[in-house]
Amino acid sequence: MGLLDSLHIGASSLRAHQAAIQVTGNNIANAATEGYTRQEAILEPLGSSRLSYTSSTGTGVELAGVRRMIDEALEQRLNNAYSQMQRYQVTDEAMARIESLMNELSDTDLSSAMTELFNGFSALGQSPTNSGARDTVLQQAQTVCERFHHIRNGIIDLQDELTDKLDNAVIEADRLAGEIAALNVKISDAESGERSAPSLRDQRDALVRRLSELVKITTKEDANGMLNVWIASQPLVSDGRSRGLTLIQAEVDGQLKRVVAFADNSTLATLHGGQITGLQATRDGEVAQVAERLDLLANQLIWQVNRLHSSGSPLDGFTRVTGTYGVEDATVALDSPDTNLRYAPANGSFLVKVISTGSDGTLSAQTTKIDVPLKGNPTDMTFNDLLAALNAVNGVTASTDASGKLTVQASAPGTTIGFAEDSSGVLAALGINTFFDGCAAYDIKVNPEVAANANRIAAGLTEAEGDGDNALAIAQLASQDIAALSGVSLTEYQQRLTSDVAVWTAGARDTATANEVVYEGLLAQRESISGVSLDEEAVNLLTYQRAFQGAARFITVVDELLQTLLAMT
Repeated sequence: MGLLDSLHIGASSLRAHQAAIQVTGNNIANAATEGYTRQEAILEPLGSSRLSYTSSTGTGVELAGVRRMIDEALEQRLNNAYSQMQRYQVTDEAMARIESLMNELSDTDLSSAMTELFNGFSALGQSPTNSGARDTVLQQAQTVCERFHHIRNGIIDLQDELTDKLDNAVIEADRLAGEIAALNVKISDAESGERSAPSLRDQRDALVRRLSELVKITTKEDANGMLNVWIASQPLVSDGRSRGLTLIQAEVDGQLKRVVAFADNSTLATLHGGQITGLQATRDGEVAQVAERLDLLANQLIWQVNRLHSSGSPLDGFTRVTGTYGVEDATVALDSPDTNLRYAPANGSFLVKVISTGSDGTLSAQTTKIDVPLKGNPTDMTFNDLLAALNAVNGVTASTDASGKLTVQASAPGTTIGFAEDSSGVLAALGINTFFDGCAAYDIKVNPEVAANANRIAAGLTEAEGDGDNALAIAQLASQDIAALSGVSLTEYQQRLTSDVAVWTAGARDTATANEVVYEGLLAQRESISGVSLDEEAVNLLTYQRAFQGAARFITVVDELLQTLLAMT
């Protein structure tokens, strides 16, 4: 080995440590770059050279490669924790919105409004002729309707917002999967021939992390450096191809919903984490449950109050009354779904009263019982049969309009009509002499005829002055168990709904917090491995600088020796 070989040793050291300084500089430059993985210069000694017959030494140093400081297993765990955190944060935010909408433990919540309404009916029962008590009941009923509308419309807005976010998230996930597939090809090409592409890998890792924010995935790299991505056991990215993601209409649990599927063959994706999972599961789960239960509460409030109200007597008798619910098919049984009635009547009967006022002011009533046979037989009553039965009552005329709504009126001058003892519920089902209109939280309202005239509130069961028994019966609905509400009262059902919302909200918040703690812990572990420490890089920089300076000094010495030899010739 001669002086020229020594020059090669010095030159290799200059090149290697210059490259190492560049790697260190790149780390320092990206110390604040999100998702950057720290790189390490790998220096290896060159082959040996014989010094003499009995000894040899190395021939310098080379940069064998640039290694990304990354733990792949930790990265997978980190991405999974990120997916779960994002999934439950969506639920937490949505349930907090609903809890705020319901606004319990305040003077403007639904339960307070319902309690005040039943209290108002109770007060009306004590003073059925008091106009102030009647106006109070109307005002309280309007407040109940407004509270239902506020909560239900807020839920509808939330569902629409979740759907919009779901649309955007799926579009974003589809784009990310396509970019990961494209980077797979670039990385495979760039790393052919034992080269490395750390920057491209950082880009791909950032895309994978963003994709895991949207949907829980698993990844595995093949021998060619390509990253295969799965959703559950279903492949999303294979080599350089993405199957894509989209939203389709599909029947889930008996309902048609927009759900996530693979774009290539419309196979439904099995989701377990990420924002997409949270958006879809929250929209179709907790939020939908609250909406359904709120609608059921409003539905039963309308039905239960209307059933009692339709058999009561208003302060002024009817000369004409029109129903609020129309029948689509007048030729089928009244309890058939083909009528499209919002509430189904049952087998029973009701009374029609034709009331005449004498010259001395005394009232006399002619009462006719109308049977409503609904027993699943071919002879069951149809809407046309009901019209005929009403028209057969002396002093009564019944008709219908194009919308299938029933109108009943007194046909004789100086008479009014009334109804009583409806065990079939047909009057309430058709909206005759009812207090509420609608069938759910989004459309509940006071019957327009009642809203326009408080005297239409049927506080009594008879026409006798001072009769408030019907109003008292309606007031008792507050504590009366109802089969359609799982055997609890209206107020208790509302309280259970409120309690469940609070429990779901607290559970979502606790779960989101717990997953965030797990994620933060894993992120700290990743930073200790893959993050850039400026102190550590400063030490490395100083080390490589000294080595570079030493190599330069070594070359200078060798050059001086060569000059000495040349001067001797």
